Amino acid sequence: STLANYRMKAEKHILPAFGDKMCCDMTSRSAYAFMQNKLSAGLSARYVSDIMILLKSLFKYAKREYGIANPFEDVVLPKCTKPEVRLLTADEQKTLRSYILQHPSPINMGVIFAQSMGLRVGEVCGLMWKDIDLKKRILTVNRTVQRVPIPNRINKTQVIISSPKSASSAREIPIPDDVYALLKNAEIKHENYILSGSPQHVEPRKMQYAFARILKNAKLPSVRFHSLRHLYPTKRTSLTNYLTFVYNNGT
Repeated sequence: STLANYRMKAEKHILPAFGDKMCCDMTSRSAYAFMQNKLSAGLSARYVSDIMILLKSLFKYAKREYGIANPFEDVVLPKCTKPEVRLLTADEQKTLRSYILQHPSPINMGVIFAQSMGLRVGEVCGLMWKDIDLKKRILTVNRTVQRVPIPNRINKTQVIISSPKSASSAREIPIPDDVYALLKNAEIKHENYILSGSPQHVEPRKMQYAFARILKNAKLPSVRFHSLRHLYPTKRTSLTNYLTFVYNNGT
């Protein structure tokens, strides 16, 4: 939740740096030094900006309620530049698909789902056989697996299964012909997760590690799993797949 994220940022970053200081001793210079330390430690500009926005909000409240000067009021936040996503070239995509077809496994199938149907890693991990209708050739995204922070616990994070992150994320996707060919002879047990072949899901971190190994073994450059989603022409699915979807659904 948002409150949990605020608490985590305060406990991990703000209190260790400023917890023993008096409000009157806080200056814009100390704010800039704090930001630079966090950026030098490897935190992203966006994450550091989130911390600073929280600090600004705290002092804005203090100024309004108690008349305390806000040293963060005019502090300029670090510029958040969106990093360029490295995508696999057309030839690299062919190499990846060829490698996976030569080394079939449920985990490797997850890479095909992401590449061919634009699924996120959590959505791939949340797929169960009951989400696939081979007769209509439709895959339905019903759930996502994600690791979330848990404050004040020995284990800092916890893997949970939840609904897709937005209404548009819960969707039906036509199954491409090549993916259908891989699925039609698979052993289907509706209550099993596809990646594990059991009622126990595979967590996203394991899927990402597996993807890194696949790239290395296939002698391909290192890219993020999420980059596979950019290879899928979202909302511009091929005419063949669209017509197949319409025909099988009788619409």
